[in-house]
Formats: sequence, C-alpha cells, structure tokens
Amino acid sequence: MRQSIIAPDLLLNDQLPYEQLAGSLMCINSMKLLQHSQEIRGITLTKAGFFNRKCVTWAAEEFQWPGYQPEKLYRINKVLNEEDVLPLAMMHDLLETAKLLRHIKGKAVPSKKGRELLQNHGEMQAILFETWFAHFDFNTSPYRLASEFEQLMDYRHFFGLVSNRISNWTSLEEFAKWCLPMDWIDHKRIAPAHDAWIFLCIRLTRPLQWLGLIEVVKDSLREPLERQELRKTALFDQFLKFSNTSVECTYTGRLH
Repeated sequence: MRQSIIAPDLLLNDQLPYEQLAGSLMCINSMKLLQHSQEIRGITLTKAGFFNRKCVTWAAEEFQWPGYQPEKLYRINKVLNEEDVLPLAMMHDLLETAKLLRHIKGKAVPSKKGRELLQNHGEMQAILFETWFAHFDFNTSPYRLASEFEQLMDYRHFFGLVSNRISNWTSLEEFAKWCLPMDWIDHKRIAPAHDAWIFLCIRLTRPLQWLGLIEVVKDSLREPLERQELRKTALFDQFLKFSNTSVECTYTGRLH
C-alpha cells in the first residue's frame, strides 16, 4: 500500500494483479489502448486532436463497454467519432493528464512513463484513480458544472461514505444526502437535489464505477437519475484503505 496524494490517511494498493482488476473497465481498456498505440506506432489524430475514426471503431469493438457497444452506437451514428464514445473520450483525457500518452507529430503515442507501465495493471489503476480525483480538469466541457459545487469537494469524505455506508444497495438520492450540504447552495440550474445528483454522477459515482470500485444499477437514460442504486464492490476494499478509519463526518444539510 502507498499513501495517496488525495488525503494523508488514504492508502492505495498499486500491486493488484490483472485478475483482481478485471472489473475496472477503465484500467483494463486503458492498458489495451496504450498497447495498441505502441503496436501501431501511434494512433493518428484528427486536426482537432481527437483519435481518428479507425481507432474509435477499433476501441468500440475491442472494449465492448456496457452501454457503448457498437450496435448501440451505430443506431445513433452512421460513423463513430471520439466524442460519440464517452468512455474513450474520457480515457484519452485521463491518459494525457496522467502523462501516459502524448501527442507528437499528429499521433498519440505512449510516453516513456506509459511504456514502462505496460502490463502493470496495479500501477495503472492507482494512477488513473489519482488522476481522476486529484488532477483532472472538470472545468472543461462536457464536464463543467456549477461553480458553487467546487467548494464542496471533499473526496476523503466521499470515499469514507462509500467505505462505511454502501456495502448494501443505496439509492443515489440517499447517498447524495450524506455527501453534500445542499442547504448551503443558493444558485441552482434545475433544483438543488437534481444538480447534486448530476454532480455526483460526473465527479464521483461514474469514475468509481468505471474503475470497478462501485456497482450501479438502474443506470439507464430512461430511468430517473435518483433511482440509481449504488453498492461498493469487493475491489474497493482491496484497493483502497484508510490508516485512520475512525474519521468520518456527515453533512447535516439535507436535499429539498
């Protein structure tokens, strides 16, 4: 276990083998993308800096990401661009932010750090986790949210709640009540509760889900957002531990 940069008492297991990380779609498929880029001597980029369509088609077929399988994507799009496959677009941003992938002369190639990481899934998981929660710029579209929420960011608190509160299925509505003091928020785009659910999905539950650390059910665009149900996975406790497990606080503010 090593100390995380996110919080002094947060410890990450960066030695987990592939078998234990099989549920982390972002880890497993990020490794596939790096290996693919290495094998073809770089992924050709569009003028705007996105992966070209050949790579996007390859990724959709190779990843078979739930909700983003090729047959579902092609119902909406005749051809696939990077922005049509959200997990791939997020992966591209994460790998660049983590300095595992870099753009050189119109191609995306693994950096020296990225090449050294090939086949080391445990370290990949730890790097992606810290990049997502410590370095990723959510202030760029399509991740931008109301600035009022930024002052409420407390990942140590959020992870403590996941660890201690959602061993069993819990609704997003209930989880949000523990995470955010919505009584402090005056501005709202739709309603404080709805804004909180969107915020938590983008900044917390979707990253944790794609890293294999929580499960999400009723995760359909046709279902009301608040009806999502969450539960931590076995991987959460294998990957993440607290050196001071007694530290947990719960906001007293409640959603209206």
